Amino acid sequence: MPCVRATPTRGSPPDELEDIIGTTAQAFIGLTAQCARCHDHKFDPITQTDYYRLAAVFASATRPTHKSKATIYGIVSEPPGRVHVLRRGNLSSPLREVGPSALACVPQLNGEFGEATQPDSQRRLRLAEWIVDERNALAARVIVNRVWGWVFGQGLVPTPNDFGVNGERPSHPELLDWLATDFIESGRSVKRLIRQLVLTRAYRQSSLLPAERRGASWRPPSDHPSSLMVDPTNRLLSRHSPRRLEAEEVRDAMLSVSGQLHLKLGGPGYQLFDHRENAGTLYWPVDKPGAEFLRRSIYRMVVRGAEDTFLAGLDCPDPSNTTPRRLATTTATQALNLLNNSFVERMSGHFARRLQAEADEAQAQIRRSYELAFGRAPSMSEVARAEQFIGHHGLKAWCRVVLNASEFLYLN
Repeated sequence: MPCVRATPTRGSPPDELEDIIGTTAQAFIGLTAQCARCHDHKFDPITQTDYYRLAAVFASATRPTHKSKATIYGIVSEPPGRVHVLRRGNLSSPLREVGPSALACVPQLNGEFGEATQPDSQRRLRLAEWIVDERNALAARVIVNRVWGWVFGQGLVPTPNDFGVNGERPSHPELLDWLATDFIESGRSVKRLIRQLVLTRAYRQSSLLPAERRGASWRPPSDHPSSLMVDPTNRLLSRHSPRRLEAEEVRDAMLSVSGQLHLKLGGPGYQLFDHRENAGTLYWPVDKPGAEFLRRSIYRMVVRGAEDTFLAGLDCPDPSNTTPRRLATTTATQALNLLNNSFVERMSGHFARRLQAEADEAQAQIRRSYELAFGRAPSMSEVARAEQFIGHHGLKAWCRVVLNASEFLYLN
């Protein structure tokens, strides 16, 4: 239902505007502001007035109405329209007019952006300044929690998009507060934050349980229960949780071990899809050869209407939806995807040619494959089994087996 009373010929559509407000609030400050579209938020201190003040920040932003080959997707600023609070979100029931502003629930930081006639680009700039202001700890807590989740597999707050009443409580609230404060005081360096986390004793723990480390016959003392009993879900970080590589990480790892990863930095991204116009734009994924398509997945252009079948099979989220935390499922289609996908087949061939170029004998090639893919040397029995397999099926088939191994796909 429309929620912004503005000139109908300009500005973002109301539903798209709600998506912009919801995505901005969840991504940067961990609050579900879009829930206040038709009434005050039922759980968090966000009023309906707050919602429409945020709407006034973005109401005049629109997308290009024409498409051509130099066109860059972005935001076109137009003169600000008038925005009213709407009774129950009904366009025919306008109440008072409001100007652009941030949330009032951060009392130590003035969220007023000035007059309603303030230019559209200036409104968005003021909101960005409000989000990153040193007196606003919301954004720092959210980014620290997201980085922790990327490093440890789960954030200190397991609901990274919702720090409100409906979100889950932090497992270590004092630690989260300290990290957020330190993050702000250190200049908001994400690189420094990651270094802090990976050098901790918690991160460097083994994923093996005590019995596995000391032998199957070992049992903890009766007055000292095992970590699996005390912390079965590992919420308290009593051990390292094995984590499967995310879809893009699997792709990049395959490019790396096969010697095909193109390390060019910056510049425009690449498109692993084709499209055509037919009463709208239709997209379909393709596996393209060429150096420009062998760059890291961070440079992959993503459009909401094109889902990469290889990445989607490894739980890469649907690009048409926002996803606060990725799933990590284990399905039969993943095994078939990793075994038969054309990209995996090509990387297996490149991997085999790399082994042949770097080692002459079969056993040396096997050892090199373990070093590149697993970061360790193989045992004598592993070399013997691999040599027997290569004798029957060839080196390329062996390389495909290595790229399908759990040790390659998981961080233990």
